[in-house]
Amino acid sequence: LSLAIASAAAATAGSRLMRAHDPAHFEELSLVLEANIGDLDGEVVLHAETGQPIEKLALVSPTGQLMHMIDATGGGGIGLSELRLETGEPTVAEVQRVFPAGEYLVRAMSTTGQLFMDKVCISHELPTEWAILSPMDGDVIPRDGVLVEWSTDSMASRYTLEIEDEEDEQRMLATMQTGVSSFEVPASLLLPDTEYQVVVVAHAESGNRVVRELYFRTAP
Repeated sequence: LSLAIASAAAATAGSRLMRAHDPAHFEELSLVLEANIGDLDGEVVLHAETGQPIEKLALVSPTGQLMHMIDATGGGGIGLSELRLETGEPTVAEVQRVFPAGEYLVRAMSTTGQLFMDKVCISHELPTEWAILSPMDGDVIPRDGVLVEWSTDSMASRYTLEIEDEEDEQRMLATMQTGVSSFEVPASLLLPDTEYQVVVVAHAESGNRVVRELYFRTAP
Protein backbone atom coordinates (compact mmCIF):
# COMPACT_ATOMS: atom_id res chain seq x y z
CA LEU A 1 0.00 0.00 0.00
CA SER A 2 1.20 3.48 -0.76
CA LEU A 3 1.50 5.91 2.11
CA ALA A 4 0.19 8.71 -0.08
CA ILE A 5 -3.09 10.20 1.17
CA ALA A 6 -5.90 10.14 -1.38
CA SER A 7 -7.78 13.33 -2.24
CA ALA A 8 -10.86 14.60 -0.42
CA ALA A 9 -12.89 13.99 -3.57
CA ALA A 10 -11.97 10.30 -3.47
CA ALA A 11 -13.01 10.18 0.19
CA THR A 12 -16.43 11.57 -0.68
CA ALA A 13 -16.84 9.02 -3.45
CA GLY A 14 -15.88 6.22 -1.06
CA SER A 15 -18.43 7.48 1.47
CA ARG A 16 -21.26 7.47 -1.13
CA LEU A 17 -20.25 4.01 -2.27
CA MET A 18 -20.65 2.47 1.17
CA ARG A 19 -23.85 4.02 2.46
CA ALA A 20 -26.36 1.50 1.15
CA HIS A 21 -27.43 -0.58 4.17
CA ASP A 22 -27.46 -0.51 7.97
CA PRO A 23 -23.89 -1.34 8.98
CA ALA A 24 -22.76 -4.47 10.79
CA HIS A 25 -19.64 -4.74 12.95
CA PHE A 26 -16.34 -6.34 11.97
CA GLU A 27 -15.55 -9.65 13.63
CA GLU A 28 -11.93 -8.53 14.05
CA LEU A 29 -10.42 -5.12 13.41
CA SER A 30 -7.08 -3.61 14.40
CA LEU A 31 -4.77 -0.84 13.22
CA VAL A 32 -1.28 -0.87 14.70
CA LEU A 33 2.09 0.81 14.30
CA GLU A 34 5.19 -1.38 14.02
CA ALA A 35 8.80 -0.21 14.26
CA ASN A 36 11.91 -2.21 13.38
CA ILE A 37 14.79 -0.83 15.42
CA GLY A 38 17.51 -2.51 13.36
CA ASP A 39 16.22 -1.27 10.00
CA LEU A 40 15.07 2.10 11.42
CA ASP A 41 11.77 1.84 9.58
CA GLY A 42 8.09 1.64 10.43
CA GLU A 43 4.79 0.55 8.99
CA VAL A 44 1.07 0.55 9.76
CA VAL A 45 -0.79 -2.76 9.66
CA LEU A 46 -4.56 -3.07 9.21
CA HIS A 47 -6.21 -6.40 9.98
CA ALA A 48 -9.92 -6.81 9.19
CA GLU A 49 -12.29 -9.79 9.23
CA THR A 50 -16.04 -9.69 8.63
CA GLY A 51 -17.11 -13.33 8.29
CA GLN A 52 -18.40 -12.49 4.81
CA PRO A 53 -16.61 -12.05 1.45
CA ILE A 54 -15.69 -8.39 0.99
CA GLU A 55 -15.65 -6.45 -2.29
CA LYS A 56 -14.62 -3.00 -1.04
CA LEU A 57 -12.90 -1.52 1.99
CA ALA A 58 -12.12 2.09 2.88
CA LEU A 59 -9.91 3.49 5.65
CA VAL A 60 -10.64 7.09 6.68
CA SER A 61 -8.36 9.20 8.89
CA PRO A 62 -9.41 11.20 11.99
CA THR A 63 -9.54 14.32 9.76
CA GLY A 64 -11.88 12.65 7.24
CA GLN A 65 -9.27 11.94 4.57
CA LEU A 66 -9.47 8.68 2.63
CA MET A 67 -6.23 6.85 3.38
CA HIS A 68 -6.83 3.71 1.35
CA MET A 69 -9.56 2.23 -0.84
CA ILE A 70 -9.46 -1.49 -1.68
CA ASP A 71 -11.59 -2.73 -4.60
CA ALA A 72 -11.88 -6.50 -5.09
CA THR A 73 -14.88 -6.47 -7.45
CA GLY A 74 -12.78 -7.96 -10.27
CA GLY A 75 -12.27 -11.28 -8.49
CA GLY A 76 -15.15 -13.18 -10.06
CA GLY A 77 -17.56 -12.19 -7.31
CA ILE A 78 -15.92 -14.24 -4.55
CA GLY A 79 -14.48 -11.25 -2.67
CA LEU A 80 -11.91 -11.33 0.16
CA SER A 81 -12.65 -13.04 3.48
CA GLU A 82 -9.77 -11.59 5.49
CA LEU A 83 -7.58 -8.53 4.93
CA ARG A 84 -4.11 -7.85 6.30
CA LEU A 85 -2.78 -4.69 4.71
CA GLU A 86 0.73 -3.38 5.37
CA THR A 87 1.97 0.03 4.29
CA GLY A 88 5.37 0.67 2.82
CA GLU A 89 8.25 1.01 5.28
CA PRO A 90 9.72 4.53 5.42
CA THR A 91 11.02 5.97 8.69
CA VAL A 92 8.86 5.74 11.81
CA ALA A 93 8.59 9.55 11.84
CA GLU A 94 7.23 9.56 8.28
CA VAL A 95 4.65 6.87 9.11
CA GLN A 96 3.53 8.87 12.15
CA ARG A 97 3.26 12.02 10.06
CA VAL A 98 1.05 10.37 7.45
CA PHE A 99 -0.98 8.38 10.00
CA PRO A 100 -1.77 10.77 12.87
CA ALA A 101 -2.75 9.26 16.20
CA GLY A 102 -6.49 9.08 16.75
CA GLU A 103 -9.69 7.32 15.69
CA TYR A 104 -10.01 5.92 12.17
CA LEU A 105 -13.18 4.83 10.40
CA VAL A 106 -13.16 1.54 8.50
CA ARG A 107 -15.96 0.73 6.02
CA ALA A 108 -16.37 -2.45 4.02
CA MET A 109 -19.01 -3.80 1.60
CA SER A 110 -19.66 -7.52 1.18
CA THR A 111 -20.47 -9.20 -2.13
CA THR A 112 -24.12 -9.33 -0.99
CA GLY A 113 -24.25 -5.57 -0.35
CA GLN A 114 -23.90 -5.72 3.46
CA LEU A 115 -22.11 -2.69 4.87
CA PHE A 116 -19.63 -3.09 7.72
CA MET A 117 -18.48 -0.05 9.67
CA ASP A 118 -16.38 0.37 12.82
CA LYS A 119 -13.92 2.77 14.37
CA VAL A 120 -10.42 1.81 15.47
CA CYS A 121 -7.73 3.87 17.19
CA ILE A 122 -4.04 4.06 16.48
CA SER A 123 -1.48 5.31 18.98
CA HIS A 124 2.05 6.59 18.39
CA GLU A 125 3.36 5.13 21.67
CA LEU A 126 6.07 2.51 21.17
CA PRO A 127 7.94 0.39 23.76
CA THR A 128 11.50 1.27 22.69
CA GLU A 129 13.30 1.30 26.06
CA TRP A 130 14.51 -2.29 25.95
CA ALA A 131 17.23 -4.32 24.24
CA ILE A 132 18.35 -7.88 23.56
CA LEU A 133 21.09 -8.62 26.10
CA SER A 134 22.28 -11.98 24.82
CA PRO A 135 23.44 -13.41 22.57
CA MET A 136 25.25 -10.58 20.84
CA ASP A 137 24.90 -10.04 17.12
CA GLY A 138 27.48 -12.17 15.29
CA ASP A 139 28.31 -14.43 18.25
CA VAL A 140 29.53 -17.98 17.61
CA ILE A 141 27.97 -20.13 20.31
CA PRO A 142 28.76 -23.66 21.51
CA ARG A 143 25.93 -26.00 20.59
CA ASP A 144 24.90 -26.76 24.16
CA GLY A 145 21.88 -24.50 24.25
CA VAL A 146 21.36 -20.79 23.75
CA LEU A 147 19.86 -18.42 26.30
CA VAL A 148 18.12 -15.42 24.72
CA GLU A 149 17.71 -12.58 27.25
CA TRP A 150 16.33 -9.07 26.92
CA SER A 151 15.63 -6.10 29.16
CA THR A 152 12.00 -5.05 29.62
CA ASP A 153 9.99 -1.91 28.96
CA SER A 154 7.13 -0.73 31.19
CA MET A 155 5.03 -0.03 28.09
CA ALA A 156 5.29 -3.63 26.85
CA SER A 157 2.51 -6.02 27.85
CA ARG A 158 4.20 -9.11 26.40
CA TYR A 159 7.08 -10.29 24.25
CA THR A 160 7.20 -12.79 21.42
CA LEU A 161 10.28 -14.60 20.19
CA GLU A 162 11.11 -16.17 16.83
CA ILE A 163 14.27 -18.13 16.00
CA GLU A 164 14.86 -19.28 12.43
CA ASP A 165 17.79 -21.02 10.74
CA GLU A 166 19.47 -19.69 7.60
CA GLU A 167 17.78 -22.25 5.32
CA ASP A 168 14.31 -21.43 6.65
CA GLU A 169 13.82 -25.10 7.50
CA GLN A 170 13.51 -24.79 11.27
CA ARG A 171 11.52 -22.12 13.10
CA MET A 172 10.73 -21.72 16.78
CA LEU A 173 8.01 -19.39 18.04
CA ALA A 174 7.23 -18.50 21.65
CA THR A 175 5.08 -15.99 23.53
CA MET A 176 6.37 -14.89 26.92
CA GLN A 177 4.13 -14.32 29.92
CA THR A 178 4.29 -10.93 31.66
CA GLY A 179 7.53 -10.60 33.59
CA VAL A 180 9.44 -13.25 31.63
CA SER A 181 12.51 -11.85 29.87
CA SER A 182 14.44 -14.90 28.70
CA PHE A 183 14.04 -18.05 26.64
CA GLU A 184 16.39 -21.02 26.46
CA VAL A 185 16.74 -22.86 23.17
CA PRO A 186 17.69 -26.48 23.99
CA ALA A 187 20.75 -27.98 22.33
CA SER A 188 18.60 -30.70 20.75
CA LEU A 189 16.97 -28.07 18.51
CA LEU A 190 20.21 -26.52 17.26
CA LEU A 191 22.19 -27.65 14.22
CA PRO A 192 26.00 -27.40 14.09
CA ASP A 193 27.69 -24.61 12.12
CA THR A 194 24.38 -22.93 11.28
CA GLU A 195 23.38 -19.27 11.30
CA TYR A 196 20.22 -18.38 13.18
CA GLN A 197 18.16 -15.21 13.24
CA VAL A 198 16.63 -14.13 16.55
CA VAL A 199 13.64 -11.76 16.45
CA VAL A 200 12.19 -10.39 19.70
CA VAL A 201 9.03 -8.28 19.54
CA ALA A 202 7.70 -6.06 22.33
CA HIS A 203 3.91 -5.65 22.20
CA ALA A 204 2.21 -2.62 23.77
CA GLU A 205 -1.32 -2.70 25.19
CA SER A 206 -2.38 -0.60 22.18
CA GLY A 207 -1.23 -3.36 19.83
CA ASN A 208 1.77 -1.35 18.62
CA ARG A 209 5.00 -3.34 18.47
CA VAL A 210 8.75 -2.87 18.30
CA VAL A 211 11.00 -5.42 16.63
CA ARG A 212 14.66 -6.10 17.46
CA GLU A 213 16.72 -8.78 15.76
CA LEU A 214 20.21 -10.27 15.60
CA TYR A 215 22.12 -13.22 14.15
CA PHE A 216 24.30 -15.86 15.80
CA ARG A 217 26.07 -18.98 14.55
CA THR A 218 26.48 -22.31 16.28
CA ALA A 219 29.92 -23.85 16.50
CA PRO A 220 30.81 -26.79 14.20
